Amino acid sequence: MNDMFNNKGRAFYNAAMLMQIGSLPQEETVDFLISRFASSGIKIEQHLALFIIEQAGVIPYYIQLLAAEVWQYVVNSIQKIDRELIIKCAEKIVDLKSDYYYELYDKLSAYQKKLLKALVVSGENVFSLNYTKKFRLTAASTTQKALAGLIESGIVEKVNGRYFIGDPFFKQFIIRYA
Repeated sequence: MNDMFNNKGRAFYNAAMLMQIGSLPQEETVDFLISRFASSGIKIEQHLALFIIEQAGVIPYYIQLLAAEVWQYVVNSIQKIDRELIIKCAEKIVDLKSDYYYELYDKLSAYQKKLLKALVVSGENVFSLNYTKKFRLTAASTTQKALAGLIESGIVEKVNGRYFIGDPFFKQFIIRYA
């Protein structure tokens, strides 16, 4: 998206100003989830609503996706919401999207895959010697090129100098299958 507005060769160059909106306000998001579940007669405790938010990487789309999966499961099974249920629903989302994730992962270079595995653990100081040694990466220039490709493809994002996998369920896929 950044490229669409900041690349001179693109149609929407300078059509919008880049604005960092930050994370969702945690308290309001928890309250929203609690009220939405309550409107269906389902009680969810505050710490579990927060757990949904954390599992979804504090990203609105993924919060909605995971909350909907939890809601659907509870409605169908008349089960109480707990951490295990939320984890089970997150795993179900990974399973449902696994064909897409396999295709996405298979298109990456071997080095990009290795870098993603490192980013699952930590996205800080990725060009440092310690990071390079810890994750057995090669030259910083190779890491920089691989990272640029991952950012351009929308797989990795950078916020405040920290790199992370933008889709929390793709991150879980990497942990589980890579």
